[in-house]
Amino acid sequence: MESTHAAPRITQTVEMLLRNPRSLLAMIREGADDGRELTLQLIVLSALGFGAFGFVVGLTHSAWMGLLAAPKLIFVGLGSFVVCLPALYVYGRFLGNRSSVQAVVGEALTAIATAGMTLLALCPVLLVYQQLAARTLGGYLYSVIGAAVLISFACLRGISVLLSAFREAGRPVLHLFAWTLLFGLVGMQCAWIVRPFVGTPTGELTLLRPLERTAFDSVYRTTTSAIETAFSPRQAPSGPRRHGYNLWFEGS
Repeated sequence: MESTHAAPRITQTVEMLLRNPRSLLAMIREGADDGRELTLQLIVLSALGFGAFGFVVGLTHSAWMGLLAAPKLIFVGLGSFVVCLPALYVYGRFLGNRSSVQAVVGEALTAIATAGMTLLALCPVLLVYQQLAARTLGGYLYSVIGAAVLISFACLRGISVLLSAFREAGRPVLHLFAWTLLFGLVGMQCAWIVRPFVGTPTGELTLLRPLERTAFDSVYRTTTSAIETAFSPRQAPSGPRRHGYNLWFEGS
């Protein structure tokens, strides 16, 4: 059956992502333009958002680090999407979702593109936050954690778009919760592999760090370090503490 809708222009796609993502999901289910042009638009918008945010994250170190961090964050976002996409389709099938592979790809890309546009909108917020964090004890550590929180918020907003649309249409949603957890875990490990995104302020510009331990070990160590810095300010040294920079997207 031929599609009755042509794919929107990319500016219209951005408008729908920001104001009415459900209409975009409806077009995907109806097979707008066989999904080819729309899929490409969603990939480009996802890369734009993740890349811009990655650049701002890297500015904590330098402009050069920002240029290195941008493609890394694109890899984390779209790479995790590719790895986790088969699981989304299989989980959905088990729970009664009868969408085609093409529709599942489009729906998942809508979530990723929504996250990307959210990250793009949050770039000024991150810039201001970095400036404020730099004035506090352990500010570099807080800046890194703040970036991670904003990325998590953007990804959750993307997933919430799918949840809302699926519930409204009476479709199963349980597999989305499982997929969200899987996507988060894979994203953490992908980010750990291509770290650093920031690099220590006193360190040299580094493309990649040696792979050691796992992202989950680093999250535990960084969380512990943040708590120590927050509640024991008098014991914290004036300079940056090495063990305080072990966040999942940076490493030791």
